[in-house]
Amino acid sequence: MDTGMYRMDRRSLSVSTGPFGSSSAGEVLADARLLEGEQRVFVRMAAGAELKPVLDEIARLCERHSRRHTLYAVLLANEAGDTLDVASAPSLPPAYTALADGTPVGPDSNPCGVAAWSKQPVMVEDFATDLRWAGMRAEAEALGLRAGWSLPILSQRGKLLGTFAAYSREPARPAAADVALMERFAHIARIAIEKHHAERTIERMTNYDGLTGLPNRSLLLDHLDEVLLREAKLHGVALLLFNLDSMKQINDTLGYEFGDRCIQAVAGRLDGHLGAQAMLARVGGDEFGMVLTGPDIAHGLPERVRGLLEDITQPLSIDERTVFLTASLGASLGPKDGADADALFKHADVALHRAKQRGRNSFQFFDPAMSAPAARRLALLGELRHALERGEFEVHYQPQVEVVGGEMSGAEALLRWHNPEQGEVAPTEFIPLLEETGLILPVGEWVLGQVCRDLVTLQEAGITPPRLAVNLSARQFMQPDLAARIESILERHHVSPELITLEITETLLMRDPDDAVHMLQRLKAVRVRIALDDFGTGYSSLSYLKRFPVDELKVDKSFVSGVTQSTADAAITDTVIRLAHNLGMQVLAEGVEHEAQRVFLEVHGCDRMQGYLTGRPMDVAAFRVRLESDATRHARPEPGKHSPTVPASR
Repeated sequence: MDTGMYRMDRRSLSVSTGPFGSSSAGEVLADARLLEGEQRVFVRMAAGAELKPVLDEIARLCERHSRRHTLYAVLLANEAGDTLDVASAPSLPPAYTALADGTPVGPDSNPCGVAAWSKQPVMVEDFATDLRWAGMRAEAEALGLRAGWSLPILSQRGKLLGTFAAYSREPARPAAADVALMERFAHIARIAIEKHHAERTIERMTNYDGLTGLPNRSLLLDHLDEVLLREAKLHGVALLLFNLDSMKQINDTLGYEFGDRCIQAVAGRLDGHLGAQAMLARVGGDEFGMVLTGPDIAHGLPERVRGLLEDITQPLSIDERTVFLTASLGASLGPKDGADADALFKHADVALHRAKQRGRNSFQFFDPAMSAPAARRLALLGELRHALERGEFEVHYQPQVEVVGGEMSGAEALLRWHNPEQGEVAPTEFIPLLEETGLILPVGEWVLGQVCRDLVTLQEAGITPPRLAVNLSARQFMQPDLAARIESILERHHVSPELITLEITETLLMRDPDDAVHMLQRLKAVRVRIALDDFGTGYSSLSYLKRFPVDELKVDKSFVSGVTQSTADAAITDTVIRLAHNLGMQVLAEGVEHEAQRVFLEVHGCDRMQGYLTGRPMDVAAFRVRLESDATRHARPEPGKHSPTVPASR
């Protein structure tokens, strides 16, 4: 801090008319030693000195330069502003601090408490004779004090910061010069106290979580580094990372304020498991970290972790609502899993991710074998963020054909990613990452746009295109303006909506069936077809199924693959076909690989099929060749009689 802002000369001091009369300016301003003392106070503040030494310097300056009151003290208000504690009393006996600490702020308190309450100076010329303070007479006499006065210290906004108290061992009324002196140094004390409060606020914001008051990630890592240096050679160190499994659902359904209170309650529960050598921190929105140390820390850790998870799962009652939370936990041990805080945190996070993959309410200890998948995941994330702009995505098409006759009546659009560094990346690897990062939204729109461009290209080449199916992700389906976005893309490319089928998984629809019905109705208003994907793997209610405006059910390949070996799979597949037809829907079987499966589907009346038997996914050039080849084998109907066509480009 630049000390120049506090530099002053004699002319910079002005003496106002105090509450007890006018002061003699010459008596205060002429004393060069007073100015030098003030300069020392400001230099201390600029150098970052602690508050107590600064207040001690202020009190001693007043004691040296006061005419009648030679003992000074500064009392600070607590955060609530209802009590005062001694911060500085350099020349008063220890008994004074013992007596004054915890002074209540109110009209029936001692002079300091009354001054703080009224925010006005309070003067006592003689404790022995002033009836207002008769209750303090014995205490003042024991301390050798006869007179005193107290001045409230207020912030610039008028908030109580504390009081400045002056005492005399003889009956006395403050001289005008003493009033000016005390007012001046009360102002300087205010500057010092507000600076101290600002520094503490910055420290809290930097190192502590505002919601729970717990240390944050930065402070946890600092503490972990210290513990590793101090304890790792003598004792073990464990880092536990907790992630609450259901917070997003709670925030979405009950609101963020309710979610915050859940997090506060969980923090209180976890805090109950802390020992003398443990630290609990909030390291993310719904994530906590805990550092444990002690002899042979790894030995009893699994049991301790089970106890923590069990405590979290206990019912939580807030505002007459009862919620049940679970948590996933990852743990790493130092120095075995990392010699510094960053390594230990990274490995605990890897273990946490593995625990979440295995299901809710579970824990996992770090194992070096976990690092390779985690490293690949990070590498994929880094590359995936630029894949769209670099043109690394492609759309491939897998034919969908009629079970009877084998004519191609559609195709499913499938996203593929070829990365120069990673090569061909499996959809099972990168599509969950697209969902997790939210990149599925721009990529999903790009896929639909590319499908439209391919449809137009085929039509311009004189090929009658089949209906193409595009998958919708959960994030896309939750967009309130999804229908309008799809309609805009179709209109931009001049593609008839009847040429597009949107595939939506059964599980996605059952997350919120009522909202799903409304969204499907909006999509149907755009005139696209709707297919229910992976049917049979979720928990659809038949009462909802009949309400869903769905055109086609897709029987999941897990059932289709077993129709020739498993009576159960055969019965389920037959039931789905009958159910769909009775509800006026078509049926498409996925994952058809053998002729025997096709025969079963034909016998049981399935409409269409898709799988390696009908063709593997192919790029648009190979898809065009396949369409041209099929056109020579089948007499395709005229446009409009079997499947809609792309209107001419405008």
